[in-house]
Amino acid sequence: MVTGIAVTLYYISRPSFLTRAITVKTVIVISFMLAVYVVMASGSRVGLLSLFLVVPLILVSRYKLLIRQKPMLGVLLAASCVSIYLGQTGIQQTMDKTSQLHDESYSAARLSLYAIGAELVIQKPFKGYGIGNFRKAWNPQSSDYVNRNPDIHIPNSINHPHNEILFWLIGGGLLAFAGILVFATGVFIALYRCGFQRGGAYTAMLLPISLHTQVELPFYASSLHWFIWLFLIYLVMGHQIKKVEIRLSKAASISLQILAVIIAISTTAFMVNTAKAQEDLYDFLYNKNAEPPYLQKALNNLYFRPLAEQVAMRSNLYANIENDNIEEVERFVLWANDYVNKDPELKVYEDLISASVYLNPEGKGCDRITEALTMYAHNKPLQKARDEKCS
Repeated sequence: MVTGIAVTLYYISRPSFLTRAITVKTVIVISFMLAVYVVMASGSRVGLLSLFLVVPLILVSRYKLLIRQKPMLGVLLAASCVSIYLGQTGIQQTMDKTSQLHDESYSAARLSLYAIGAELVIQKPFKGYGIGNFRKAWNPQSSDYVNRNPDIHIPNSINHPHNEILFWLIGGGLLAFAGILVFATGVFIALYRCGFQRGGAYTAMLLPISLHTQVELPFYASSLHWFIWLFLIYLVMGHQIKKVEIRLSKAASISLQILAVIIAISTTAFMVNTAKAQEDLYDFLYNKNAEPPYLQKALNNLYFRPLAEQVAMRSNLYANIENDNIEEVERFVLWANDYVNKDPELKVYEDLISASVYLNPEGKGCDRITEALTMYAHNKPLQKARDEKCS
């Protein structure tokens, strides 16, 4: 939303905006008003911080152009006042969050995540733990940290340390960080070469999402953030394009055209198959009237296969427990053991506990609860289960 506010101010500063139709200007005002309202009502501290950084930056960098749009700036100012008034409850939430930073239990959660991540980076600073192995590295270290600091409060399950740079340092070490640094340097140089007027505006557009990546995980929660961020970087880099004429032979041109058609057809086929696989998963999970065969499309899809396999195995586990099929439950245990060795997912541990309770009722699943706590020592439900069943 803050990026949208920056884009709006940049857009109205363009000389061509003077000739735009009244309908276009109305849409701009409404969009701006909604964007300000969402930022205010959301109660996001990073959103407000971005707003306070971005608006002055773009006003200063585009001052000479914006000054020509005094009537529109006045309308946007009035619209902002209305939005701030309507979203004032969110401002109160932001103030409450800020005051809670002085509460040790509240501030310790985020600080603990960063502390655990720092310990992992220190242990393997150069190569990291491997891309895609975050949870496998994080869980033992977080459990050890909780055992050393039993009074801390962190979420029951973590897939991201809520800091993008820290995430890549854990996965790829300093090698991955060096790549990020080279990329960031290239963007900074491109922004500098754009000059203060245009470069300042582009910086204002990139700043909100970039700041958000340091306290949250927007690229994983919203693909829209990712594509907008890449598009803005493309705009920055677009000013440094050098055109080079390349003469291709007729055979090379025909080969490239054929290759382009093949890639287009393959991509379209994959996307259609993925959409059908997603529908297949949804029907299995939420449509009580779904008909067999179940999950066949999802299991044959490259993207959804791991999730479909997990869903299918979990469904089979509880069906086999209900039907008293010991052999199939044991088969699930073998699969789940292999799964958690590669990716210690909390949900699979919970299924293993259910399987253990069925196969060994007198043990009450304590063996699997203890095993799960080695990876999730901070998980309150697991702690409660241990205290109730294994004491």
